Amino acid sequence: MSGRIRAAGALTAILAGLAGSVPARARKPPLPNLRELSVTVQVSQVDAGGSFRARDTAKDSSRRKAGKSVVGFYLSRDAIRDPDDIHLAASRRVPRLRPNRSSRGDTTIRIPSSVAVGSYRLIACADDLNRIHESRERDNCAATASPIAVKTPTATLLAAGDVADCSLADDAATASVLASRTGAVAMLGDGAYPHGSSGDYASCYGPTWGRVKARTRPVPGDHDYETPGATGYFGYFGAAAGQPGQGWYSYDLGAWHVIALNSICSDIGGCGPGSAQIQWLQDDLAAHPAQCTLAYWHAPKYSAGSVGGSGAMDTAWDVLSSAGAELVLNGNDHDYERFPELGASGQPSTPGMREFVVGTAGAKLHAFKSAQPAAEARDATTHGVLKLTLRGDGYDWRFLPASGGSFTDAGSGNCH
Repeated sequence: MSGRIRAAGALTAILAGLAGSVPARARKPPLPNLRELSVTVQVSQVDAGGSFRARDTAKDSSRRKAGKSVVGFYLSRDAIRDPDDIHLAASRRVPRLRPNRSSRGDTTIRIPSSVAVGSYRLIACADDLNRIHESRERDNCAATASPIAVKTPTATLLAAGDVADCSLADDAATASVLASRTGAVAMLGDGAYPHGSSGDYASCYGPTWGRVKARTRPVPGDHDYETPGATGYFGYFGAAAGQPGQGWYSYDLGAWHVIALNSICSDIGGCGPGSAQIQWLQDDLAAHPAQCTLAYWHAPKYSAGSVGGSGAMDTAWDVLSSAGAELVLNGNDHDYERFPELGASGQPSTPGMREFVVGTAGAKLHAFKSAQPAAEARDATTHGVLKLTLRGDGYDWRFLPASGGSFTDAGSGNCH
């Protein structure tokens, strides 16, 4: 019995010794800790819809290797990552990182066109997809030191009407002006002489201004309706000309709302109060309350040219004026004429609508028949194109003469 007691005591002692060598709680292995050390950019401003390059540095600040991960990017108003930040589509892949090693890379950041204008910080966040179980999950992000201003993009509209006559060559010269510049093209009516037929468009317009057809937003003129229903015009431009039988439509260009109207009123059921076009115009303006609005059609309300002004679009003028539109562009008279901001009565008024007559795309130019006391600039010697630079708060204009021309005109205005 005493031997058994001695053996049991020895075993108890051995087990006690073994127990004393094991920690009361097993230690957990260390976890990785991914952090963004910095994110930098070389821009202070960018257009909505634009892009820039960003450089970030991610580091594993632990004693354990981190697996593959992804850096994500955000726009933040206050440089603190929170649910209100805008998650951008850009990302950067980070390879496995050894302890205390870092990864640096460049990423193209594209700002969505829907982002509101304002001041933002770019935030980069390590392990944005939460694939790594980390010792600390709240120190993954870093913001740019300085803010980035997101601005409304600037847009360009190139405009002129009364374009192509197969017996003349000046439309080829103005087409070269268009081809050498970017921007949307507003064709202000009477694109192909003499009758706007499909043959006139194919043979006369196509070889010159047809080079920029893909970016052209046209309106019809009276010569287009010398072909019944303007079928040559609508057939040539297709969907870009609006619905056949109507010819009115609108689009946005940068921060501006742009409205294309049909001034050949006798062929579309009239342009007065209650007409289909005016009802559409009122609805379109109500649906697009932009700060800056521009409209164009063929026959001008005010003109000192050989044809002169037309009252056909008086109702459209009044509707646009009441809505606070900034600009009206026309053709028809084969000359260039610029007016100041005008009120409903046609007298200079600020705020008001500024009218440009730009019938200088290629048809034979005609001398002025009369004087318009309000006109600020006019010329009937030079073919060319009006260039409008449309900003978020205003516009710049410049008449671009075709090769061999000397007249030009330039200035700026503000949106109401």
